[in-house]
This record gives sequence, C-alpha cells and structure tokens, in this order.
Amino acid sequence: MLCAPGTYFNPQTSRCDFPENVDTSNCRVWTCEADGITYAGAECNEYYECEHGEPVQKFCADGLYYNADTGFCDFPSHVDTTTCNVSAFWDEKYD
Repeated sequence: MLCAPGTYFNPQTSRCDFPENVDTSNCRVWTCEADGITYAGAECNEYYECEHGEPVQKFCADGLYYNADTGFCDFPSHVDTTTCNVSAFWDEKYD
C-alpha cells in the first residue's frame, strides 16, 4: 500500500498514519530524490521506481525477482530473498 506523502502505513490499524504513530524501527524508509531510482518492495517480484518525485509500484515478469544489488529483475537464484516475501505462486509454479 502506498501512503500519501508525510504518512506511513500503520500495520496495527491497517491504514496510513502520521509518522509519530507508527513504529518505523524495522522499516525501510526511502524517498524519491531523482527519477529512475528503484527500491525493493515487500514482495520479491515487486519494486518501486521513482517517477516525478513519487514512487510507482512495478512488478517483474513471471518467474523473476527484483535484484536490489543490480536494480533489475533477475533469476531468483541471483537474488537475496532474506529481505522480501517469496510468493507461494513461485513455489508452486517453478519448483
């Protein structure tokens, strides 16, 4: 879920909230300082690309995961999946 600028997703209320009401100690907080910058999403095949100062959610093609080291979609064997959610769809379709 993307929240409005200046707010964060609050997992306790399942809504966007003000920063002072959200525990961000385990969050990856980033800002779009320039167009074209990419950031990993929570799902392994998800990433965000900065466009006009705003993050735009994007997904890799089927069977690929976003590789934060290269900034591109890649084969799962080349991606550190310890910081993202591996889809059950992947497990069923590609194992």
